[in-house]
Amino acid sequence: MIKSNEFKNSFSHRSKVKYQCPTNLDLFYRGLPLSRYIWVTEFTELQHRLKRKCSELMIQGEIISDSASGQLYLDFLAAHFPGKFYYMTRKDENINDAFSRDPFDLPIGNYSPFIQYDSVF
Repeated sequence: MIKSNEFKNSFSHRSKVKYQCPTNLDLFYRGLPLSRYIWVTEFTELQHRLKRKCSELMIQGEIISDSASGQLYLDFLAAHFPGKFYYMTRKDENINDAFSRDPFDLPIGNYSPFIQYDSVF
């Protein structure tokens, strides 16, 4: 769990590293009305994870959830998959509403994770 402003501000740092976030991803997140605290779940392909040390891990996307949502709610605030960006609006009644809209297209690429891992897990 992290403050949403801290997550949004992290893109200025992550754009200066070797592997940058896809173009406009930071603009999408900065424009979203997020809860004060959010859950950030980053992911990568297993093949990619097995070939690198944790300190060299690159992610391919993330799912942002409201930290105040109950365990039984299957919703999210934003979801970035390779090449696509989805988000929920206040009018969406469930996750199907968000996925029924055309996503924003983004370049596909690996980039540095929000959380930097120092140890092997």
